[in-house]
Amino acid sequence: MRVDLFAPSLGLYGLYWFYQNWSLYRPYFSKPIWAIPRAVFSIFFTHSLFEEIDKHLKLNNKDYAWKPNIEATLYVVVTIIGNIANNMSQSNVLFPYTDIISLLYIFILLSPLVKAQQAINTLSDDPAGSSNSTYTVANFIWIALGVIWWGLIIIGFATLIQT
Repeated sequence: MRVDLFAPSLGLYGLYWFYQNWSLYRPYFSKPIWAIPRAVFSIFFTHSLFEEIDKHLKLNNKDYAWKPNIEATLYVVVTIIGNIANNMSQSNVLFPYTDIISLLYIFILLSPLVKAQQAINTLSDDPAGSSNSTYTVANFIWIALGVIWWGLIIIGFATLIQT
């Protein structure tokens, strides 16, 4: 999966990323796994997904140095802070700082997701991620929508700053 689509899509690609990962792990569980709710409510399931990835790395004797619990906690805490900042920015509380925080948190979230994806790639015997190194039409659609979205945000900021 392409974590590099996370920022251009303003984090929306994260839903797909979590959904796909839970869908791929579904066969390894003895109980039913609902991938869509786990993706939508990812802050409640990030720790278990990262722990599952780490467990399979260890079971398969794959060497990847990361701290899944810390990475998951970083993802959850930054997501919560970003959502609070986003809600505050919609109410014009502490403008423009909450607006800036509500956008910058997307880039901070990349770190734990990149580490998790690298762990997944290592588990798949593809540490460089070369099996998913080309962009598809769907990827270009995500990017195009993201560029439009980011452009509108920049225009909105420029308009607010000028007034």
